[in-house]
Amino acid sequence: MISDGSNDDSANLKVFYANRDKDHNYELEYGYVNPIAAAYWHLRDELVFDCILKRFDTLRNPLCVLEIGTGHGHELSKFASLGISPQSQFGIDLVDERLQWAKLIYPLANFSRQDARKLGFPDNSFDVVFQFTCVMHAPNKIAQQSMCQEMARVVRPGGLIVWWDVAPQRWRIIIFKRICQIFSDKIPVRQKLILIKQSMNELVSQAQRWETIRKLTPDYILPISKQDVIGLFPNFTIHATNVGLDYAIWKYMFERSPIFAKIFWHIGVLSSNCFAVAEKQ
Repeated sequence: MISDGSNDDSANLKVFYANRDKDHNYELEYGYVNPIAAAYWHLRDELVFDCILKRFDTLRNPLCVLEIGTGHGHELSKFASLGISPQSQFGIDLVDERLQWAKLIYPLANFSRQDARKLGFPDNSFDVVFQFTCVMHAPNKIAQQSMCQEMARVVRPGGLIVWWDVAPQRWRIIIFKRICQIFSDKIPVRQKLILIKQSMNELVSQAQRWETIRKLTPDYILPISKQDVIGLFPNFTIHATNVGLDYAIWKYMFERSPIFAKIFWHIGVLSSNCFAVAEKQ
């Protein structure tokens, strides 16, 4: 996540992550200490590592890697499994508390406080630049574009930008999430059906409100679609796809059948994420 440079925005950013990290709530819900979350991220890691290993021989040609919005540094540290030393791992973030935690847990990696719109690295510095659910948090579309321009600037020719971020919600996902929520409640089936009908009416009203906001606010930030990613990295060779499974749906399915959940994860029909790999020419 990045700041727009204002004091208010920086304060809001600090409060946002302070609330998420309070009593380790975020780590307990979405971190690797949670088996359901760990299984989810393991599937994503396979995608990320496969695309890197297809492009690079990481053992014979050690890589230099940068993470945008590194948080606690967990994602960056996993690149050690590809033979990338901590000294060649760089992570930037704006939240001092998270950076302090990352430095404590992974003392050999390189962490620094930087704004992703103006990176303090020379051109063509990294073989791999990646961001996981960071760009979507930018304060406006111009900031999102600036972040992507900086990522493109610091990656070397022939290098990769790896992207995992929240994509615009599709109707089937919104409806399926609501149905999962309703069927999780311990109420009679008749009552469940009534709630489903009510929910459909609410979703129609919600869609109308979203459309009004988009029309009245030209700079309204939406999660970034596959087509948006392609437009953000001109002159790159890009493969982008919706993959994975909306996390709320994943959790509902995984608690009932891990195998079934993993099948749907790979199909991507109920994905709320965009995964993309962009190669610099």
